Amino acid sequence: MIPFSQSIILAFSFINMKMLYDRFAPLLLLFTRVSDASSLKWGPCDLDLAEDAQRLIKAGDCATIEVPLDYTDPKSEKTVELQLIRYNATKEPFKGSVLWNPGGPGISGIETLAYLGQDFRDILGGHHNIISFDPRGIDPLPQADLWEYVKNEAWQSMQAVAEACYESQQENGRFLSTAFTARDMMRIVDALGEDGKLQFWGISYGTILGQVAASMFPDRIERLLLDSNSLADAYFTSTGIGGPKDAEKSLVHLFKECVELGTDVCKLANYSGSKTTVEDLRDATVDLFQNLKNMKDLPDGLSAKDYPYAGNSILKDLKNGIMNLLQSPFSYSTVVDLLSYAFEGDYKKALSLYKEGSSEWNLGKNSFQGIACSETSFRVKTPEDLYPLYQAHLAESTFGDAIAADYMACGAWKLDAAEGVDTNTLRNVNTSFPVMVVNNAYDPITSLSHAYQVASRFRDSRVLVNEGVGHGATSHSSPCLLDAISSYFIDGTLPEVGAKCIPEKGAFELNLLKAFHNNIGFYSVWFVSERKSKRVHRQHRATGGVSEKRLAGLPSPTEPLPLQTGILPQAGD
Repeated sequence: MIPFSQSIILAFSFINMKMLYDRFAPLLLLFTRVSDASSLKWGPCDLDLAEDAQRLIKAGDCATIEVPLDYTDPKSEKTVELQLIRYNATKEPFKGSVLWNPGGPGISGIETLAYLGQDFRDILGGHHNIISFDPRGIDPLPQADLWEYVKNEAWQSMQAVAEACYESQQENGRFLSTAFTARDMMRIVDALGEDGKLQFWGISYGTILGQVAASMFPDRIERLLLDSNSLADAYFTSTGIGGPKDAEKSLVHLFKECVELGTDVCKLANYSGSKTTVEDLRDATVDLFQNLKNMKDLPDGLSAKDYPYAGNSILKDLKNGIMNLLQSPFSYSTVVDLLSYAFEGDYKKALSLYKEGSSEWNLGKNSFQGIACSETSFRVKTPEDLYPLYQAHLAESTFGDAIAADYMACGAWKLDAAEGVDTNTLRNVNTSFPVMVVNNAYDPITSLSHAYQVASRFRDSRVLVNEGVGHGATSHSSPCLLDAISSYFIDGTLPEVGAKCIPEKGAFELNLLKAFHNNIGFYSVWFVSERKSKRVHRQHRATGGVSEKRLAGLPSPTEPLPLQTGILPQAGD
């Protein structure tokens, strides 16, 4: 799920929340009900996307479909129009259509597939159409002590936003839910006129959508790939505890690669001299975080308005930046720069290296409350009721302080989804075809342990661990992983129990390739495999800088570094 992507900022302005519903307003227009279509009318895409995306979608086509606005009211004649985008199969035999969701809630399937649809279609082997749509309406390191912020500013903000949204959206806001989106997907499946079975690839929040769809329609599952996994039951209680469990593990892995490659690739490899160790870099990070936690006065260049709790506010934003940058192997060099500036005390420059953004299509922070809060059972009456949840986040993950306040946002929400999800139905699910679960070993926001927990709930499912970094298995892929995914969708082959894949190149090596590509996306797959990605070959030939020979000489990640936690001070110690 966005899952946070640290994307909920509690100081939501009413204008930003209005943007959420303005964005979804076209989807909530009322139409006259028509009979279920036996086919969709596909044609050239006419979408208001960026110029580079417009060029790419010429290879695809688009359609719309009307689905019921409220599935809980069979007498209602109101409908919602959903926009679809498709890239067609290029090979025979045709194996059907795969619905694809990139995460969120709030990440646009339309915009993301416009950029990456051809690549994901090719990963599937070229035998499938790939289709996406925008769902209605995406020893611990020292931690920041922000309880005062949570119970004061955050509480006041969430109450104000909840009240404003209730007043303006109490009629239609309740129809934005995962259960309704799952039903929408089955309407799309029916309209495709194929075999009536769902083939689905969900990433991040998309794994929650996939879990719900499988629990609601277990007999209609043909293929279900869950990639970068979040626990659906945690999402529906809006606690999100444990999502960043592997953030510290991911950071330590960066240190390991850095030290192994040396200063030619990573300047932190000389942090304490030529014999710098992983432990040296982790100790420096501990000292940095502890100093910020103890900082009472802001350094020059930073305002109290932006950082009201001095060092603790800086620490929260710094961790947010690190955790988000660790979502892509292409950001490893930026993490190194960020930490280098922070170690030197230049926090302003360090923080400037990370800027979260979104497009008109990808709503990011503006969408999470509008969608997620309406379908969660999490509500509180007083700010003091938030304290146990706040502490639970800190106890579960050393980066829990970076997102704990964000997950409080639903506590004062007043809208309830028209159809909720009974989390008991998400356990012991027997699908008509087994589920495949994949997860990176070093994913900072959807931990590997969650992948195993998700798989345990689906009978005959299999887990494939990709020993790569970042969020989204294809963010740091390998022929092994791509073959496993395509084999699953083409002929139903599942990985062996305990199966693992190891990327051919490490994250820092991919950073060297970054300079050769100007359009790396959040889920970019263009670099994933020299064997399968012609674009990588073209970029290699076009470079006059780093040679392929040098690139080939860099080591790849091997075994994960053991990580000990529980020995460093936490907030309040």
